[in-house]
Amino acid sequence: MVLAIPIGAFFGALPGLGGKLGIVLLLPFVFGMEPIPGAVFLLAMHSVVHTGGSIPSILFGVPGDGPTAATVLDGYALAKKGRAGRALGASFAASGIGGLIGAVFLGLMLPLLEPVILAFSPAEFFLVAILGITFIAVLSGDSLMKGLSVGMFGLMLAFVGLDPTTGGERYTFGQLFLWDGLDIITAVLAMFAIPEMIALGVRREALAPITPGAKLKIDGR
Repeated sequence: MVLAIPIGAFFGALPGLGGKLGIVLLLPFVFGMEPIPGAVFLLAMHSVVHTGGSIPSILFGVPGDGPTAATVLDGYALAKKGRAGRALGASFAASGIGGLIGAVFLGLMLPLLEPVILAFSPAEFFLVAILGITFIAVLSGDSLMKGLSVGMFGLMLAFVGLDPTTGGERYTFGQLFLWDGLDIITAVLAMFAIPEMIALGVRREALAPITPGAKLKIDGR
């Protein structure tokens, strides 16, 4: 775990890598290990990927992976005000506490949830997708049509690729690179990283204002 956690944070902090690629690259290193130590190594690595992904989100406005994109909204704004340390501390604390609570509840609920998970079929997955779009519409407030339009647009993008049942092509337009669908991480990086890189290049200045003689405190103030 001591070795796997820094590796997982590294894969999360570099945009575009993520936990899946980390598992693929680290699988050869667990060959020959006992099952439990090997599983603990891979789980420890993957459990901190999203924690490491908040580092570039807060410091540069570039999410390390899809789930950390929301960190850009508040964390990057604090970094611009010179309070990146406070934002990183809040993110790491929330990730650690939430991970522990989630692991405990998952372990306790797994025996009860196992038959429900195994009973899921395409019909249930479709209803869950509709429920997600409904949540988007509810959170949109007065802009109901805008929320529904964004949700349906995301659903339309999910149709791109090969049909998992029949193998037929859906909206690939004869392009091989669309057979696997649209990568959400690539889309998020393009949405946040490219505009921020252009903005930083145009301004040619530091991300946060630098005060002469200022010292960094532990609380990030």
